[in-house]
Amino acid sequence: MFSYNLLNEPWIPTRDVSDETICRGIEDSLKNAHQIKDIIDPAPTIQYSLYRFLIAFIMDVYGFKNPDNDLTDLEKLIQSGKFDSDLIDTYIGKWSDRFDLFNEKYPFMQVPSPIGKKEKSISDLMVHIPTGNNVIHFHHLYANENAYSPAVCARSLITISNFAVSGTAGPGVPNFMSGINGRPPVYALIRGKNLFETLVYNICRFSDFLLTGSEPPAWSSKKIPNPEEINVYSLLEGLTWRARAITLIPEEKNSICTYSGEHSRILVSKMIMTPGFNAIGDWFDPYVPYAYSKKGPDPIRFSGNKDIWREIGPLMFLQKENYSGEDEKRYNRPLIVTQFKKLIDDGLIDQTVGLTLEIYGVLSNQAKILEWNYSLLSLPNNFVFYDQYGEVIQKSIDFSEKVSEQLQYSIKKAFPPRGKSSKGPAELISRAQKTYWQYCKIEFDNFLQALDRNDSACFLESANLWKQKTSKIGEDILDFVLDSLDSNSDSIRRSVVARANYNKSMYFILNPEKSKKSKKGENK
Repeated sequence: MFSYNLLNEPWIPTRDVSDETICRGIEDSLKNAHQIKDIIDPAPTIQYSLYRFLIAFIMDVYGFKNPDNDLTDLEKLIQSGKFDSDLIDTYIGKWSDRFDLFNEKYPFMQVPSPIGKKEKSISDLMVHIPTGNNVIHFHHLYANENAYSPAVCARSLITISNFAVSGTAGPGVPNFMSGINGRPPVYALIRGKNLFETLVYNICRFSDFLLTGSEPPAWSSKKIPNPEEINVYSLLEGLTWRARAITLIPEEKNSICTYSGEHSRILVSKMIMTPGFNAIGDWFDPYVPYAYSKKGPDPIRFSGNKDIWREIGPLMFLQKENYSGEDEKRYNRPLIVTQFKKLIDDGLIDQTVGLTLEIYGVLSNQAKILEWNYSLLSLPNNFVFYDQYGEVIQKSIDFSEKVSEQLQYSIKKAFPPRGKSSKGPAELISRAQKTYWQYCKIEFDNFLQALDRNDSACFLESANLWKQKTSKIGEDILDFVLDSLDSNSDSIRRSVVARANYNKSMYFILNPEKSKKSKKGENK
């Protein structure tokens, strides 16, 4: 009989204040969270999932259920400066067996061994390891050669909740469904100066959406994952969502884990995996920014050709009731960011503390995970206080999006219409736009520094300067591209047309009132 209890076995990679990495169990990680710097893992998907798991765990310890907009108990927890060891001990005493990875009745985040189900490679447990549809990122073994330690398996199990993608499960079997957020979105995590602060700042008690479910977290739930459609959730159920029904098959190996390179007495090379729950109801994740259009809300997702800093408005500032773009699209920052601002307003968090977000996301295409992303976004403390920064910043980024689009259209003008040339401008456009945004990022840092005064004259001056500089960057890149093309008469003529197109379009983008007058004249 095998046993590996996550409460005390070392499976959570933490970093202390001296930057030394120490693997800990759940109990050690939480009781000493105020003395631990952070959680660290090479795979961003695992790193975020470890945080999210511990948030759900400590919420259940303290009896935090669905958000009710009452921050009183959360404020008391913040003031305490560390987690209550007695409360943790009481919780552990009640649920200890549920955290054993190989418990016969209640294996952690799994189902008891099903009968007659086909075994699969353990590689399928990890979203960032190549198997089936997944592309190769850095791992260079065949799927059936992998054997993982219990610690690696545990980290992988909790990742399924947040980054599972849909796919086929085999003939005559219901398809695998994505996690509760559908295709994995961008996740935001507020970073504190230690693990205690990070976890507490991300306990969501604030919500503008009513959750009516009462299901406990996965480890204490009596429900067995199956393809059942579910449309009512609790917050703890959503944070520990089971999109797969999994059973690990451990073996006594006394060998090396192919993922971590560490020796382990127990290794897992096979498992059984079948479809889990299918989320069909409304769910608003408190760690996710949303875009609102005429079709309704949609989570913002990572795009491989869009750096995450360009989403700083939806991630840090914007709320649907105080900003609308020209396309009438609105945004809602993650609820935990709105709650963080409320805690600062209430004096529970030092006013000199800025806002730092860790941003996690994956780029997926149907059942494929193509790449993953980890980024840090930081704001000075005064930016957190004033919502008007958000509108100025978002409008400035929206302006640059138009410049980037115009750069694309103008470069296309410099090429023959499709069908007359086998070489298209797509790759050239991609490089030009990437270069444009790299230079814009440099100017954006300067832009934020210039905004670091809360007055309308400063906002207007900084926004106008941003427009001038970023439109000039676009012009310079267009010139560079056009100058690199052929010098025959047809190419020169198309380049002239491209420059004229860019200059005319930019004139109207910089002077939108002239554009409206022009359109009115055309309609007469």
